[in-house]
Amino acid sequence: MINPPPPNGTHGSLNSRQQNTPLLHRRQFEGFWGIHKILNHRWGSDGWELLIEWEPTRGKAWEPSWEFQKDVTDDILDEYFNELQLSESVVVETDLRPLVQLTRRRIAQQVAVSKTQCRPRMHELSIDGLQLYNLAINFLEIVRTPTKFYKWMGGEQGDVKHRKLKLIYTKDPSDGVETWQVNYTKMQHVAAFAAFHTFLGAKKAVGAMRFDIGRTSNIDYACLGLPFVFKFSTKPCCPGVVDFKVEFIVCHGNGKFGTLTPPHLLKGMMRDPVEFNRVLSYVKNAIPRSHILARKGFARLPAGQDTLPSHVAVSDGEDSSEVDSSDLE
Repeated sequence: MINPPPPNGTHGSLNSRQQNTPLLHRRQFEGFWGIHKILNHRWGSDGWELLIEWEPTRGKAWEPSWEFQKDVTDDILDEYFNELQLSESVVVETDLRPLVQLTRRRIAQQVAVSKTQCRPRMHELSIDGLQLYNLAINFLEIVRTPTKFYKWMGGEQGDVKHRKLKLIYTKDPSDGVETWQVNYTKMQHVAAFAAFHTFLGAKKAVGAMRFDIGRTSNIDYACLGLPFVFKFSTKPCCPGVVDFKVEFIVCHGNGKFGTLTPPHLLKGMMRDPVEFNRVLSYVKNAIPRSHILARKGFARLPAGQDTLPSHVAVSDGEDSSEVDSSDLE
């Protein structure tokens, strides 16, 4: 059944099991509408949607319409999906963790490549393992909850609530191509997904930052910045096949002065002072105490400042406690 207005493509609360009970009349009076059966399902702008075949009301027939899964009661959902499962010849459960590892390794490889020229880069990676529509959907469902990665990293979750990030949906009216994407807008989420320290081996890394990328004299660092985007688009010519891409940027940090440089051609969040400061704040907190920048007091720079004064940068940095905070202004 569905809440008013009548079933014309709008959404409401649905149920079909109480069609012949007295409760039905009360619910109809409150604005519920009966379902005959579920005809199909699809992935929509905010999760699963169901194609509903409606029960006629007072002899009037209604056209089938798409409704949100959350508006359908559990009984009819269970009935529909149980029948669907029985109709499948083979049911295969897929473990998506290897795909997560594959994606993280691909990103790590690109960050490693960026060290050769020590320049900030903007990357767009195609992930071949996520070209099947169902895999892509399930992968997005995983990355929509980045706090879950803390457990995968071996860390303590504590009282962290697993809140899903917004799923962004668009459709191109010219060619009908549909696109779904999830954006990471917090450095903690980027770090949790990247977890570089779990697979870079001898390379020194913390979360979304590597600090041993070439010039040993200054120990430069590279940091994944914002935004960090997962998205896939349908291929109208190939049903069930998608283009899955991950878009991210690499910021280069100078190991002598600490200056963090975003990609020169980037437009958007990293050009915004607030977002840039989020990345900078993460870098200041993530750099290990053994790093030369940390010993010189880089973490104590005022908010928004990412460059050590020249006379501080050329010091040996062995005892940062002797560096007066006024020297960092």
